[in-house]
Amino acid sequence: MSMTEKDIDLQMKKALEKVPFEIKKIKFVLWIIKIVKRAKKILKF
Repeated sequence: MSMTEKDIDLQMKKALEKVPFEIKKIKFVLWIIKIVKRAKKILKF
């Protein structure tokens, strides 16, 4: 299966549009984990 340059450009654009959303999701999950850890620390005292 060979792709033309147009096809490749299109795939690149689609991939780039998805990337920021994935990054936001990961940051959100990490943020939640941080809050949970902080809450556990506070509740132990």
